[in-house]
Amino acid sequence: MRESDSLSGLQASFSDKYSSRTQSAVFVAVRIALVLLIALVAAGVPGFGLFISLIGSLACASLSFIIPALCHLILFRTDINW
Repeated sequence: MRESDSLSGLQASFSDKYSSRTQSAVFVAVRIALVLLIALVAAGVPGFGLFISLIGSLACASLSFIIPALCHLILFRTDINW
């Protein structure tokens, strides 16, 4: 089961029980809580900016070097003789 399936199932069961105004209020409250939680983690963990920079640089390197090569190998797998 994919994550989107379980999430849509959760949303469907939630929408059956509560009005659209209540749903909107709950979704806004959850978003605010997540933003506050992430802000607290960012402020409370020393060196968090350096960690995020490391993750960003690794993601950038994979996007610029590894993924194009993999796409080339997948697209031209019949033309490449190993």
